[in-house]
Amino acid sequence: MAARYTIVATVLLGSILLSAAGFSAALRSNVILAQGVTGRLGLLDGLSGKLTTISVGPLTHGVGVLPDGTRAYATSFGVDEVSVVDLKTQQEIGKVNVNARSHHLAVSPDSKWVYVSGAADTIAVIDTGTNTMTKRIPVAKGPVYTVFALALGGGLLHQVHYS
Repeated sequence: MAARYTIVATVLLGSILLSAAGFSAALRSNVILAQGVTGRLGLLDGLSGKLTTISVGPLTHGVGVLPDGTRAYATSFGVDEVSVVDLKTQQEIGKVNVNARSHHLAVSPDSKWVYVSGAADTIAVIDTGTNTMTKRIPVAKGPVYTVFALALGGGLLHQVHYS
């Protein structure tokens, strides 16, 4: 039997770069979008259709959410920082310098790490407990447009990129 879907709301999002957070059961019906040139994250309530925006930085491009739904991390292409956002207060609470133009990111399933691609032929690793970059993982030249896949349990990080 085919599933039936009903459109419950239509929301104008404006100019966005298509980048949505991974699934977080704690967020339930919310979707978080990087809104590109606006420098904002969009927090869309899927039940009411209400869109709340959170200012984070120029050219917001990638976004990832901790599995417990408490914080989001957002990259701003062209700058060396990743924004840290408290989703309860809907405020930016800090920035993490990754020393390379941040682009895409992935959050580990255990919430301990955020992996950020950039322009320095490395993946920056952010410790979510301290919100500091702890190390760099060398990768092939130019991991700008990166797709991450984390193995269940967080044991392996797979990275595919093109320039």
